[in-house]
Amino acid sequence: MSQEEEGDLRGIEKAIASRLPRVTLPDFDYTARPQQNLDQRPPRPARDPRSRSHGHASRGTGGGPAARAPQQRRWSGAPRRRP
Repeated sequence: MSQEEEGDLRGIEKAIASRLPRVTLPDFDYTARPQQNLDQRPPRPARDPRSRSHGHASRGTGGGPAARAPQQRRWSGAPRRRP
């Protein structure tokens, strides 16, 4: 565990009101550095700009937003009533 993680661990121990054991592994190199920068996210795969599904499964058998009648938006806090 790194020194940066020590505070997080103490917070967890405080929340569970119990101390977690510290174990040192004999064959682990604690001085090694990661081979890549783990603070950066990997690049996202390119997607087809014509795709509109955004990873969501298709719902129903309609033809998409154009096939449905436009809905009126209600901005009040009242719940919607279904006809």
